[in-house]
Amino acid sequence: MTKIEELVQHVKDADAIVVGAGSGMSNAAGMNFWYEAREILL
Repeated sequence: MTKIEELVQHVKDADAIVVGAGSGMSNAAGMNFWYEAREILL
């Protein structure tokens, strides 16, 4: 079994998948951060 096949099997067997996301994921989705609009904080 390859690593990808093993990963797929784990995902299929899981009751839930937890994804931890920080500001990098929000930024990738195109969200603007509050501090970008305030020159004093740049």
